[in-house]
Amino acid sequence: MAVNTWDGAVDTDWNREVNWNTTGETDRVPTGADDVVIANVTNDPVIPSSTDPTINSLAIESGGNLDGNGNEITIDGENGAGLAVDLDGIITGTDTDITITTAAATDLDLECTGSIRNLTINHASCAAVLIAPASITGDLTITAGSLNTHSGDNRALTVTGDCNVTGTITMNASAVTVGSLTINDNGTCNATSGTLTI
Repeated sequence: MAVNTWDGAVDTDWNREVNWNTTGETDRVPTGADDVVIANVTNDPVIPSSTDPTINSLAIESGGNLDGNGNEITIDGENGAGLAVDLDGIITGTDTDITITTAAATDLDLECTGSIRNLTINHASCAAVLIAPASITGDLTITAGSLNTHSGDNRALTVTGDCNVTGTITMNASAVTVGSLTINDNGTCNATSGTLTI
């Protein structure tokens, strides 16, 4: 695994290796082997249309800005701190989809300026835990695996669209608001405490 940090040395194009600083490797456009860090720099990255990158993990530093441009980012691992996604910066608009296929227990910090459009959890071995409040402007889909709002902490989750569960969602000590809730065959919704508003 390598840490691949956006420096925007030339322009805003995600798909140009000259805009990346890949630790210990020749600079490259991020791959599934990279922990991607979006730094606070002058040229903010824009993922070109019809580009759906797969990376190991995603971190947006404070002041950093990512424009997903209507694309889907797939996260298939986690960084050294145990986070698949760590958003402290800005997601431009509401046009970024994130799919988590991490095959392990992992933490998600989705508390950013702006918001994710659609969030999908899709690996049977994924046990994702929200460690900060999260807002999804589209749909939350748990195709396989689980999402937990973190027992013992107030991790509010707001989903403007549908929360569609074939895996497992557990709502612990949290305020959860969804536009609609669909529990499919073999899906599980554990609302053990807190308030669920539909």
